[in-house]
Amino acid sequence: MACEFSLRHTVLVVALLALSGCMATVPPPSTVPSVREVEPAGPLHNPQAPFQVTLAVRPAGAVVAGNPLSLALRSEQSGFAQLYSLRASGSALVLARNLPVTAGVAQEFPGPRHGFALQAQPPAGRDRVVLVVTRAPFAGPPDAGSAAEGDRPFVVPVMAARFRQQLVSALADLPADSWNGAEQTVDVLVRK
Repeated sequence: MACEFSLRHTVLVVALLALSGCMATVPPPSTVPSVREVEPAGPLHNPQAPFQVTLAVRPAGAVVAGNPLSLALRSEQSGFAQLYSLRASGSALVLARNLPVTAGVAQEFPGPRHGFALQAQPPAGRDRVVLVVTRAPFAGPPDAGSAAEGDRPFVVPVMAARFRQQLVSALADLPADSWNGAEQTVDVLVRK
């Protein structure tokens, strides 16, 4: 009896909404954006670039929060490296801007000349590290701030997903043969 009463109320409410013109229309499935369209999946790699870049996180695999980590980067083209961290917490960091790179020379970041160390930070989850190498100095996305080259890492004022969208947009404004990117994930673990 209770189910029949609930069903009658539901039918009555739907009928009243339809009659009053308040019924919302749902777009056909082909116009509803998928998750992939809303948040880009896959690495920030430029298939039109005439050069390759590589990025590795050390140590490889999962890292316990508080433990050190470093990045190994390499580019087939001399230019300027941009390093970003898109954190599981939703925050985004600029790790390095316009860091000079020499074609074919592997480089550790941070190195002794940078004056700081990177550590995995909570919360537990999957962080993404992004490397973009450009032929010329790169201003970056609008929210990448105005820090001078060589400054220490800093948090940007927008969430990681928005920052990534801004980065993709800023790169789209560059000539296709002037940049390439690589991306790696870091699984951060937290000890209890």
